[in-house]
Amino acid sequence: MLAIGLGGTAVEHLPGVRSCIAPIAIDEARRLVGDTTVISLAAATAREAIAAVLVALGRMALEHPEITAVDVNPLIVDDHGAVAVDALVVVGP
Repeated sequence: MLAIGLGGTAVEHLPGVRSCIAPIAIDEARRLVGDTTVISLAAATAREAIAAVLVALGRMALEHPEITAVDVNPLIVDDHGAVAVDALVVVGP
């Protein structure tokens, strides 16, 4: 499951959060980004970078089923791309 929104510890409970089942294609990622209220206001290059991160996270989940959760917060995005400032990857049995 991928969730996208403003973030924080209660991301799943905040308004404007969108989610889908991973993995996803770039077109679906772009739609999710466009449907997320605040993120849809970002520059086109930033939205594209966020969409690419969603695709990569979904692919990572598919290729590594031992990963049970990933939390990226914050994800800093500008015209040059995206950088995960902090991330937690949980590996299960």
